[in-house]
Amino acid sequence: MQRLGIPTSRLLLIFVLLSASLLFLDSLRVLQPAKDALSRITLPLMQLFSGFGEGVASWGRYFQSLEQLQEENRALQALVEQLTIENVGLREAAIENEELRRLLEFKAAHPEFETIAAIVVGREPSSLFQDIVIDRGREDGLQPGMPVVTERGLVGQVVEVYANSARVQKSRATGAVQGTPQGGLVMQFIPQEVQVEMGDILLTAGLGGRFPRGLVIGQITEVRRSDVEVFQEAEVRPSVDFNRLEIVLVIVNFAPMPTGME
Repeated sequence: MQRLGIPTSRLLLIFVLLSASLLFLDSLRVLQPAKDALSRITLPLMQLFSGFGEGVASWGRYFQSLEQLQEENRALQALVEQLTIENVGLREAAIENEELRRLLEFKAAHPEFETIAAIVVGREPSSLFQDIVIDRGREDGLQPGMPVVTERGLVGQVVEVYANSARVQKSRATGAVQGTPQGGLVMQFIPQEVQVEMGDILLTAGLGGRFPRGLVIGQITEVRRSDVEVFQEAEVRPSVDFNRLEIVLVIVNFAPMPTGME
């Protein structure tokens, strides 16, 4: 076989002689200038391709890190949501425990009252007198007229009783204290000679037999006097926030006097 008219054996001999010559010249460092020149030409190309390769690798590592960070962020977000839910549950439990503790303190302070705890399960916001429904009823011994209280004071009375529930109505009249459609209270028919001041605490007197004596009704926030009137009257802030009731106590050993006997 021949290439370009030159026998293969002669080409091989020429290649061997050329290689030997180059090795000999390199040993004499004759080719060093040429090698330096070639290095100056090839080095930028090598750096370019090396940098390109490192850049591609860096971008790959960047996207890999970004995906990993996104996954970690999703895991942390899920953990935050879980802890938030658990924290809300703990706060609710703490509030409920505190409320129960105060109710127990009220029971301890009033051993004369036999009470049953009840949970507020419904509200009737359209009712003029703010009715609530509790989860105790006839089977628990409840009867209409029984007082309902919290540790803060008087809530109202049981007005209707069913088998396992009852309707409680905010007291419309506690002696001279009258309820208002706005949810407040007004104390009327106060003799002019009676000293009534803002900040005074009102208690049930027990007169008329509708409520036990000594239950907190509320606090006086305003007193209205007039020289031409026989009586003065006072605005009263109820001690119990009817809209935020969750647990109440029903006093079951108090027999209210029938309405006609007040």
